[in-house]
Amino acid sequence: MADTSPEETGTTPRGRVPSFVMTLWLEPSSSPGDREWRWRVTRVDTGQQCYFRRLDDLLSYVSAESGVAAPC
Repeated sequence: MADTSPEETGTTPRGRVPSFVMTLWLEPSSSPGDREWRWRVTRVDTGQQCYFRRLDDLLSYVSAESGVAAPC
């Protein structure tokens, strides 16, 4: 049997890579030029929702929850 990495098999040492649903929107403000992107991430297996203002924070969360390195 050939050795495969967790990334190749779609699994982590815990057995499964969790799935996430990500929602992206522009947060309204009093000035159109001041709008900001916001993200909501829902972990499918637990229903846990987290909100983010920064993409780096979102990627760190997904990486930590899945056990798989974030994309560059």
